Amino acid sequence: MSALSENDYSRMWDNFRVDGSQEALSLIYYEHFDFLYDFALKYTPDRNLIEDCIQNVFGYLLKKRKKLNPVSNLRLYLLQAFRRELFNQLQKKKRMTFSGEITESPDQFSFNGAEVQMESEERDQVMQLVQKSIEKLGSKQQEIIYLRFNQELDYPEIAKMLDISVDSCYKSIYRSIKFIKEDIEKEVGDHPNLFFWVYVGIRKSRR
Repeated sequence: MSALSENDYSRMWDNFRVDGSQEALSLIYYEHFDFLYDFALKYTPDRNLIEDCIQNVFGYLLKKRKKLNPVSNLRLYLLQAFRRELFNQLQKKKRMTFSGEITESPDQFSFNGAEVQMESEERDQVMQLVQKSIEKLGSKQQEIIYLRFNQELDYPEIAKMLDISVDSCYKSIYRSIKFIKEDIEKEVGDHPNLFFWVYVGIRKSRR
């Protein structure tokens, strides 16, 4: 993760949009390339298309530099622009896919004594069932889970990005986790720590 703060990015952004600093734009590009690239892999394996979309976004920024406004959250701003460009291109090519999988992100969840209360084989089974249950969710629910647990955006950021209410984000996460838990209970039965392991499974699911 970058050591730069949001204030650092805001200064870079202003150096670019106000002064036309190519160095500032280059830093913004390299600081956010992996973040945007990883986001796009959730929707398409076409790496050339992903790189083209990233280039298109930054090309647009260069072209419209003098009309750009200050931003309070540069990462979210770039992600919104990139997502719009990516979806437009995928729609044109009719290659949009959503694997329903969540990549592993830095896990700040604190394990406690509940960990020893489920056998290793049971935990492995739950992890696999979590993945299958995620794939049964609608594409919008999957995207909200991905943005929340993988990209670690907060609810207001997700709401702004997807043009929905913050309350809708909360409800979507709640309903998705509830569905996953109930879906898994059909296979393994009720377990006192199942909710805990469902949450862990969502955070640790991989491509």
